[in-house]
Amino acid sequence: MSAAPSLSSNPLAFRRLQESLERPAAVFAELCTGDAAAGDRAVAEAMRAQVSDPGATVRALAVRFWHGLLGSPDIRLGPLPALPAPLGHLGRLPPGLRVLVLLKLLSGLNEVELAALLARSPAVCRKALARA
Repeated sequence: MSAAPSLSSNPLAFRRLQESLERPAAVFAELCTGDAAAGDRAVAEAMRAQVSDPGATVRALAVRFWHGLLGSPDIRLGPLPALPAPLGHLGRLPPGLRVLVLLKLLSGLNEVELAALLARSPAVCRKALARA
């Protein structure tokens, strides 16, 4: 079994990671806050705060990015504007469950990583996702 890929001294790989996170993070932030401008500010802040750690794996940096985004002061869960049919259900979810569902759909993180990110057990996250 090979070790997870790292970004050691590869700025191009680090930039690609950031690019792969930017669009899903912007969608996540806007659907959490209901405010595109606040969501964009939060994503920009999380991108600026992310530094290439030569020893870190791509996965570890992605988890660190989502953690930073969740900690942004601009990520305040607010009411959503009217959304088209496929997304309308999101506006009716309690805020915490909305965050979990959006992270599951957009972050690419697995159950254990999501649970750790939200300081919950994987079982609690599984039950909540089943309810959603």
